[in-house]
Amino acid sequence: MTELYIEELSRIATEIWNSMPHFLGEERIGNPNGLNVFINANDHNPPHFHVKGGGIDACFSVKDGSLLKGNIGHSTQKIISKFFQDNKEKIQQVSDKYRG
Repeated sequence: MTELYIEELSRIATEIWNSMPHFLGEERIGNPNGLNVFINANDHNPPHFHVKGGGIDACFSVKDGSLLKGNIGHSTQKIISKFFQDNKEKIQQVSDKYRG
């Protein structure tokens, strides 16, 4: 029950975030286990997404989800890998939107 509640809160938070103006030029993709996953508009190459929260500040490849920058533990890597696999298409779409 708690897990479903957390997933529902995460979904609602993502919907609210995505409906707001993005003054900082970033688009949130999700927040698995409280980690904020987002893409910055007009960011440098290679195409990547950011993960921040809980002491994590890392970048991952849009192409294959591999870690590009930052230090993360094994359990966090598993969370991000699963999130990437489950959201690969959405991550690519958001990246393409900003890279024209």
